[in-house]
Amino acid sequence: MSLGKKLKMYFRMTFLPLRTFAELAEQPQTLWNPFGWMLLFRVPLAWIFGVINYTWLLLLQQAINDPPQSAIRLLEKLKLQPGDVLSELQTLPPLPPLSAAWPWIGLLALLGIIGLWMHNVAWDHLSLWMLRGTRQKPSVRASGAAIAEAMGAAFLGSFFGLFLTVPILGLFVAPILVIVNVYYWALRGISLAKYHGCRVWKGIAATLLHVFLAILVYGILFYLFGLIAMDAALRAVS
Repeated sequence: MSLGKKLKMYFRMTFLPLRTFAELAEQPQTLWNPFGWMLLFRVPLAWIFGVINYTWLLLLQQAINDPPQSAIRLLEKLKLQPGDVLSELQTLPPLPPLSAAWPWIGLLALLGIIGLWMHNVAWDHLSLWMLRGTRQKPSVRASGAAIAEAMGAAFLGSFFGLFLTVPILGLFVAPILVIVNVYYWALRGISLAKYHGCRVWKGIAATLLHVFLAILVYGILFYLFGLIAMDAALRAVS
């Protein structure tokens, strides 16, 4: 499949999800094809997003080292001592230049997208299994392909997310992007349901159960880690 055809397919997934995901689910299931297309569309956008945000950090560091008068007046209005605040901020280690950081930003973008996909596959598949939605097609590969296709289609929403990096404009775009992200979240549930041959509501419910289970498990882990760290600190003091 060519790049243009895949892009057209992603538009079909976005605007005709029920029919398109059903057609894809009937085809011979391969994991690497949708996974590869997902990376091709999502990683460059994540890379660009990271480079833009890193550029803003560099500009912020420059402003800290040579603060404009408007920033000093703002600190004074907040009843803070500009000299003390700026001197503390200036002790932070300098950031590497963009010419040295951009390859690492690209690597983080790649690992971030792969990690997000693995996270979604694990929790969505577990949640759908708990809802008894995997009886017809229990394969984890089906979940992996379904989520890769949905995440690939979601690059359209990620593209508009670049506007968040534009000052002022990002404030107006943010509420719209919340709606877009909720839609693509539901789209992932539809894809999951079609690939496993279960009812659509189970697929969408699985993505919601995913959130609950992840918060519960990670919350317990962080709580236990906090207890262990607190116990270690008390032992060190005593």
